[in-house]
Amino acid sequence: MTLAIKTDTAKAEVILLDRSGRQLSRRAWVAGRSLEADIFQAISRQLKKVKAGWRDIEGIVVFAGPGSFTGLRIGAAAANALAAGLGCPVAGSGGPDWLEDGLTALKSGRADPIVLPDYGRQPGISSPKK
Repeated sequence: MTLAIKTDTAKAEVILLDRSGRQLSRRAWVAGRSLEADIFQAISRQLKKVKAGWRDIEGIVVFAGPGSFTGLRIGAAAANALAAGLGCPVAGSGGPDWLEDGLTALKSGRADPIVLPDYGRQPGISSPKK
């Protein structure tokens, strides 16, 4: 089973797909400022919905950007942590075909060592002190 994560906007999504790429379960919610607290709970609920466990995840696709700095950072961190903990491949992809491109990368063995978010610009998280 493949887990797909998209967190580039206030609306987050987690999707579970079977080996053929058929969608088994999808959850979208307005995460706002609670994304980091809700993402693993949302994944867990979807796994229970399809009667699966964490160890059934064989690969992870995550939307890598561009998009919200915080959303992309949380999505990539969750995907990378799960991939490391479960020992499964992870692929980051962007654009309108992100999911299909990510699934293709996983199936062809072109997974990423880790996914780095693509913010579409410099993060701009701090400014120099004068």
